[in-house]
Amino acid sequence: MDGWQSGLMRTPGKRVCRKATRVRIPAHPPFRETFILPRTLRSKTFAGIRAVSALLFLVFAARTLAVGDPSSSSILESAKTDYLAGHFDSALTKLAQHDKAKGADGDSLDLRGAIALEQGKLELAERDFREANKVQPELFAPRLHLADLFLREKKYDLARELYEKLGSETNVVLSNEQVRYGLLLIALATHDDSAAQSALAQLTFPTESPAYYYAQAATAFAKGNESAGKKWIATARQIFDRPALAWFASQLYNLGWLKEKPSPPSA
Repeated sequence: MDGWQSGLMRTPGKRVCRKATRVRIPAHPPFRETFILPRTLRSKTFAGIRAVSALLFLVFAARTLAVGDPSSSSILESAKTDYLAGHFDSALTKLAQHDKAKGADGDSLDLRGAIALEQGKLELAERDFREANKVQPELFAPRLHLADLFLREKKYDLARELYEKLGSETNVVLSNEQVRYGLLLIALATHDDSAAQSALAQLTFPTESPAYYYAQAATAFAKGNESAGKKWIATARQIFDRPALAWFASQLYNLGWLKEKPSPPSA
């Protein structure tokens, strides 16, 4: 009988059994040879491991820099939320945290200016808007807000020049509607009927923003028709939510055509 057995080996045709020879199978092969890398190969292998580790570290660092510090972004967004809610002190505290962690940028400086504008600190607001434009000249909002400030201060020539420049630089529909609305308000405030008619003609129905309704309201207010102006605003409120209305309403408030101060406009 071929093969090994660990129990009894039966002899064919007989009932007599004898114990099979037990064989201990070693746990490891009887012949072992330790594999040792040559010294030169070992050096190259360890050098390769170090190189891969360094590469992984650089990739991780690059991705970290590309993503940026998420806490800074969240702090800035939280500051904007506080500003829109009228919690200006809290917003300024969070802006200080943001600037300490990341450094002041165009968005944070613009928000500072918007807060100063809401607080009536016009010189401080102008400084912040100008600084925001200096840090990030490609941003639209700081320059729009600076033009709004000039309009509020009745510096109509400066406001008109800046609005017109912004209009020539942007093809964003909402931004263009804001610029045309600003130019209309300047024309109405300076009693320039020809310019007012031209500006109003560029804000035809429908507009993506409340510009059309507030342009009609501003025209009515300028002509002394307060009732018609209020009706146009009431219609806009039925179509757009409050945050979309705030910027347009704030301009009318600054010109004295609205008595109730609107919510802070989006920064």
